Amino acid sequence: MVPGLVALVPFATRLWFPANSITLLAVVVLVPMGAALVRADVGYREFRSMGLFRPPAWRQLLLALAISLLLFEIVAGLIPLMGDAPFIAWLIPLSIYICYFVCVVAAFPTVPSNRDRGPPVSSKSDHRVAARI
Repeated sequence: MVPGLVALVPFATRLWFPANSITLLAVVVLVPMGAALVRADVGYREFRSMGLFRPPAWRQLLLALAISLLLFEIVAGLIPLMGDAPFIAWLIPLSIYICYFVCVVAAFPTVPSNRDRGPPVSSKSDHRVAARI
């Protein structure tokens, strides 16, 4: 959902600010960076919801690769600025989104193995609270 929204922002900005190319360029550059921060937080929360309190390095690297790929969403934002861009120009962002999807699916399998699971965070804090009482 986020990639689609990020891709639509330049079109909406062009409608609201038709003669202001500086605003459009700022939006094209800053929105993907903000979306990358949101994706990192969502990925962290997804690891936690899967019970992966210490996810293995390969999962973290796949998530980092996926987020890094989508920083190239700037390309999708620049295509509307090109004016009369050929249809084939949209194949670049499409291929980036496909690679992103593959990385995310590989980083978040449906059932994690037990060896990837760490101790629950609440158990550590419960022991500290019990020790103080």
